[in-house]
Amino acid sequence: MAARTERIQGRLIRAAAIALTLSVHAATQALPQQATAAIPYNQTFVTKHTGVFGGERISYTATVAPTILADSAGVPAVNFVSTSYVRDGVRDPKNRPVIFAFAGGPSNASTAYHMRILGPRRIMDPPPERESDGPQIVDNPEGLLDIADVVLVDPAGTGFSRILPAGQRGYFYSINGDVASIEQFITEWLKTHGRESSPRYIMGGSYGSVRVIRIGWDFQRAGRPVDGIIMTANSSMLQEMNGPLADATNLPTFTMVALYHGKVDRAGRTDAEIADDAYRFAMREYLGALASVQDLTPAERGSWATKLQARTGISADYFLANDLAISRQRFMAELLKDKGLVLTNNYDGRVTGRAPTTNATPAAPQNARPDPFHTYMQDELKVTYPMTEYAAAAPNTNTWNYDGPPQARRPDGGNDWPRMLRELMDKDPNVRVYSANGYQDLQSTMGQALYIFSRTKLPRDRIVVRNNVGGHALYTDPPSASVILQDLRKMLAARRPR
Repeated sequence: MAARTERIQGRLIRAAAIALTLSVHAATQALPQQATAAIPYNQTFVTKHTGVFGGERISYTATVAPTILADSAGVPAVNFVSTSYVRDGVRDPKNRPVIFAFAGGPSNASTAYHMRILGPRRIMDPPPERESDGPQIVDNPEGLLDIADVVLVDPAGTGFSRILPAGQRGYFYSINGDVASIEQFITEWLKTHGRESSPRYIMGGSYGSVRVIRIGWDFQRAGRPVDGIIMTANSSMLQEMNGPLADATNLPTFTMVALYHGKVDRAGRTDAEIADDAYRFAMREYLGALASVQDLTPAERGSWATKLQARTGISADYFLANDLAISRQRFMAELLKDKGLVLTNNYDGRVTGRAPTTNATPAAPQNARPDPFHTYMQDELKVTYPMTEYAAAAPNTNTWNYDGPPQARRPDGGNDWPRMLRELMDKDPNVRVYSANGYQDLQSTMGQALYIFSRTKLPRDRIVVRNNVGGHALYTDPPSASVILQDLRKMLAARRPR
């Protein structure tokens, strides 16, 4: 992902029950002292801070700490190193919400959530005219620490979290093992901090949207339901899209990317109006044309090609030559071809570059700046771990197993995320859902995300679906981050006591 766009127990289901079953305390107490000491990154760093959030000055404690989880034999299998921010002086913490946030991937560290939207301090990019200054660390007064505690979770193999010798990489590199370990971590964190009764919100981005649906479903079945599910770059339908359905759900994003590059006429409309109209057109009209394209007359094909050119900036001739469809890859190559440019980043359709040529000269390397996240961890949170060892992503995840639990598989073998979401919301009248996608995200398109809500019978009064300016990490755009944080404040305020 380009720097500008990147710059989220009760009883577990049988499929995961064989794994992480002991508490962190039991696991560590059963080990010889030297064995515990040999676990990497097992130090805890605690610092005290003050800041203004939601217009209120508060004191809070930042803790970077390990959580060692054991396998069914009581042997440490994984060490999760998380960062938590907890408000000081709360009289009744059992009623104070906790937001557990992790990114996607699979499997990435929570850095972007941490430093772009949820943390008390955030990385802010300079304006274009001062780009040489580099990003700065600034206060985040829109943060949620006045009303909720925040825990940034780095899954196995990311950040400083490590799979231990007794752990099986294949287990953690699967939906079942990945989710089970995060569920166990959440349970242990709540127990360790005496917060078992606190309202719980789980937040995930990209692949993390799969995690939050599955975690919510698991916890609901275990009798310990979460209060809120939060998704950014909602990708829960990503693997389910192909053929005409993929072409149709991609069209709204193509429209918004083309609009950004001046290839679509705004005609006095807002972004939201254009995006909503594009989705309605795609699903109520365009999908039917794609499904019956061979039955269309030449005149009808010509009419459709003209409509699609107006909505995507791609020539009518291209659509006529390609059965009225265009793939994401071809869209990225075709949109700005007349200017000698291509879209270079499928995570953000605003990013462009020169079309490649056979004799192109490689770009000169940029002078490396200190990573502001590393600086923050070292200088403000006093972390002495070697930041060069912080893993932005887990290694070698190309063999990730996406198979979910048998109880929630479709007849064709796919994961039925809509069904899981419906079941957990039907069985729990209190849980709320929030979903946000970026207009210019070509990886997890807003049309794919909207489809899950359009096709699934869900309680709409407990769901907020939001699309905003931005790419895959849309919260790196400050206006979009502000909207999301305002929405989350409303979500927390709407919580019903259990």
